[in-house]
Amino acid sequence: PGHRLPADGTVQAPFTVGTLNSPLRGCSTECKYKGQSATCADRVKFAASGRFKDDPNKCSSAYALVVEQCSFCSQCPVTATGC
Repeated sequence: PGHRLPADGTVQAPFTVGTLNSPLRGCSTECKYKGQSATCADRVKFAASGRFKDDPNKCSSAYALVVEQCSFCSQCPVTATGC
């Protein structure tokens, strides 16, 4: 009934999360997500021009997605992404 950690102490998240791939540097911080490493700013711009290209609030929508995938990208304000 109780929750137990695996013997090696690792904890697996139930969903895919990005990993910090550089020191924290605001919008220049690199996040590795699904095998791809990119800066927070580049991730926002990529999502805005792709997945959210027809969204009138594409930068805000892209930013929300990136922060969900790479929580430390919240250190990069959407206004500083160049989106």
